[in-house]
Amino acid sequence: MEENERLFKLKEMEYVEKIAEKIGGITVSGNGGMVEQLAAVFSVNK
Repeated sequence: MEENERLFKLKEMEYVEKIAEKIGGITVSGNGGMVEQLAAVFSVNK
């Protein structure tokens, strides 16, 4: 998995999905770059 960045991102998204299933709600506060930061986290085409 360390050699394959796409596989690593897929596994990362699977963990996020499992965590999200257990959360009832999310409140987000932060700077104006929050959307860009989230897009970078979930971007598979790096």
